[in-house]
Amino acid sequence: MKRMIYLLALVAAMAASVPSFAQESGPMARQKKMFEEGKREEIRGEVIAVHRIPARNHRFVRVVAIVGTDKGTVPVFLGPCWYLRYNRFGIRRHDTLVVNGSLVDFRHHHVLIAERVRRNDSVLNLRDATGRPMWAPRAS
Repeated sequence: MKRMIYLLALVAAMAASVPSFAQESGPMARQKKMFEEGKREEIRGEVIAVHRIPARNHRFVRVVAIVGTDKGTVPVFLGPCWYLRYNRFGIRRHDTLVVNGSLVDFRHHHVLIAERVRRNDSVLNLRDATGRPMWAPRAS
């Protein structure tokens, strides 16, 4: 129970300090920097909890899944709720996922910034190879 409360506090702290996704300059540029191309990982595990956390600007809701693996629990930052809904990719407790992404240190804890999520036969691409979110506006 204490561990779950600790994970919830970590997720809340992460949501409060992760920048908005609105633009390439400023907040978008900072968000892309969190994704480290050289620290790619793949985790497999069961979803323990799914959290929907409002962004600071209240323009969208972020989705963070807590995934239990054989090495422990890992908070997985997925992206905005609307993007998952648009792609009809719902994640629920007890789902088994395979997540590829960038494992970064956030306030002395490992957090996975998801690039691709697989559940059964469904695959959702969340970021391109450079870490740019798929929902981000493209430069013209």
